[in-house]
Amino acid sequence: MKSAARDIVLSIAAPNVAGTLTSVASTDIFTTSVPHGFAIGDAVFFGSLVGGAGLTNGKRYYVIAAGFSTTAFEVSLTAGGATVDHTSNVTSGTVAKMNVVAQVTDLGPAGSSRGLIDASCYGDAFMDWVTGQQDGSEIDLVLALDQALASHVALKAAYIAGVPVTFGMTLLAAAFDIAMPCLITKYERGGARDGILAANATLKVLNPGVTDTP
Repeated sequence: MKSAARDIVLSIAAPNVAGTLTSVASTDIFTTSVPHGFAIGDAVFFGSLVGGAGLTNGKRYYVIAAGFSTTAFEVSLTAGGATVDHTSNVTSGTVAKMNVVAQVTDLGPAGSSRGLIDASCYGDAFMDWVTGQQDGSEIDLVLALDQALASHVALKAAYIAGVPVTFGMTLLAAAFDIAMPCLITKYERGGARDGILAANATLKVLNPGVTDTP
């Protein structure tokens, strides 16, 4: 993908909030048994839910001001938007915050017959890129390394641990918002670019592949 790729934001899942997650469907309020650590406007996703009809596992939601406290929150489909209604109580589940890693400067071939997709020319380019990724497809990334950022620490930690982690790519202006499980197969410090330390990373997409979540 080229052209608009520089506007895509890459994020990485933080560890699930500890304790238990429940909700009351009549109020659409979620409650965690320990402080969740979220702030209003944070992007979050549910990794698993028992109950919660109307919600989607792996879909990105945004924490909003309504019902917010240190152990309670409501979610919207957009930052500052209306509460998402769910019609059955969540009796257990997991929730995690998505931390921004960096803007994506370039993405590789989509794996489709178009080869490289120019996102500025094809209205369905993002969907082609999503569906073109198969088990084992790799995405090379270069990011301005800031070792004080929790997301960069998490990226390195996931590489060292060798365990899959959920990543998101978002370009809200184009309704492009995906989540995908990946292994980090390479993570190394690169040279300085314009005086900024860089890091090189490779994400390997895993099946069950990419979940489209616009």
